[in-house]
Amino acid sequence: MVEEGWPIPRITLDSPKKTTDQTANLYDILGHLRNAVAHGRLTFTSDSGQPNEVAFTVEDKYHPEDAEPYWRAEIEVSQRARRVERRLDLLVLGR
Repeated sequence: MVEEGWPIPRITLDSPKKTTDQTANLYDILGHLRNAVAHGRLTFTSDSGQPNEVAFTVEDKYHPEDAEPYWRAEIEVSQRARRVERRLDLLVLGR
């Protein structure tokens, strides 16, 4: 996936309870991303229109009332955005 331009999440917090394991594979990452989006725990680091200045943070909690998340990752928008820009140039401008 990296060769295809997909961004690599940088996991900054991975503190599972005794009943779960640490993040080990893409399946685990997708589960955390799903939970973060479904429960509104996705934030952007900037309002900039420049992809190289933007990242987003996703967090996962066991319960909504938990004060702190047990999992957090940052994903840089610029990695994927550059790839999309190149494809648009090719499609629209023929370059």
